[in-house]
Amino acid sequence: MKHPLAGLLGAKNGFDIRLNCVRIALNEHAPGLGRRALAQRTANLGAATIMRFVNGAKDFGSLREEREVGVFTYRPYHRHTFLGDPMPADDSRVNLGPPEIDGIPAGRTSREVEGLYPLLADAGYHPGAIDPDVNPGALKQYRAVFAPTQTFMDDATQRLLLEYVRDGGTLITGPAVPVKDLEMRPAGVLGSVVSATPAGSLGKGTRFPTALGDLAVEGEWYAVSGEPVLCDASGRVLAAQTALGRGRFILLATYFAQSDNPSDLAHNHELCRHLLELAGVKPYARIDVKNVKVVVLAGGGETFVYLLNHDRRAHTVTVTFRDSRAGYLEDIRGGEHIRIAGNAFIADVDVKRARLFRLVET
Repeated sequence: MKHPLAGLLGAKNGFDIRLNCVRIALNEHAPGLGRRALAQRTANLGAATIMRFVNGAKDFGSLREEREVGVFTYRPYHRHTFLGDPMPADDSRVNLGPPEIDGIPAGRTSREVEGLYPLLADAGYHPGAIDPDVNPGALKQYRAVFAPTQTFMDDATQRLLLEYVRDGGTLITGPAVPVKDLEMRPAGVLGSVVSATPAGSLGKGTRFPTALGDLAVEGEWYAVSGEPVLCDASGRVLAAQTALGRGRFILLATYFAQSDNPSDLAHNHELCRHLLELAGVKPYARIDVKNVKVVVLAGGGETFVYLLNHDRRAHTVTVTFRDSRAGYLEDIRGGEHIRIAGNAFIADVDVKRARLFRLVET
């Protein structure tokens, strides 16, 4: 079973977690040493830091990352991606090309799903994956979920998404709307509420000027139903909402996460932030420096805050919690205490280093 910290540490199993923990710790304690000298000098110290965390937590196995938004992954769309892929074992790229299904090439939706994760991170959010074959109940954990869709989806999954919206969720979906099942027979559960009509195609490098900045788009374009919530400077509808029960659909008119070059999507994270603010979703913890990441882990009656500096320079960062807190942060290695003022704290993070704090509320 996948360990709860595997995603945080970039690992797939318990062995990888332990290995990556040591790597992180080694780099923390002696970043300037050569590889062999680094290992000889700091292995014990690095392992001791990690084990202090593991053994010091009341219930290490119960710790989970605090996530605010879901990303819905539908496996048949990814199977479509691999149908025409000449190199399906090449994980460094996502094939885009034939065969098309209703005008959507293989790979388009897979690219969008993968691209959403860095976009949401740039917007200050911590996304969690939802797979209806694995953890359909995770839908209920999120007030908002991104769900890139094509024209087909089995009836049961369509009903799952429909009930999520009726129960108060915000489903950010599209640009195509599922109107068929996996046998390509009519199945209009979602299509009875929202609709999208093909209206053309947008080439790579297309940009729409908006109040959020110039948004980079690519791929198939649709005229979507609903009340417009975002238009470009010419009045073209980029996103529209439709209320249902206690929730709403937000239908996107095209694809906003296709490029794997972050500079191409410089303002697109603002779109994510705008849509999530409409849904009333705020980051659990937001940091003011892009190249330093913040992750909050909670479980077993404890909360930990993890900071990781990817940058080549040290930073003094401000982390702002969504909710007001009274207390302080205790560095699990050095014991330093950092006071929380209102709902924020300030900390120093050295070059290519990580810091881990226990949150002590008073």
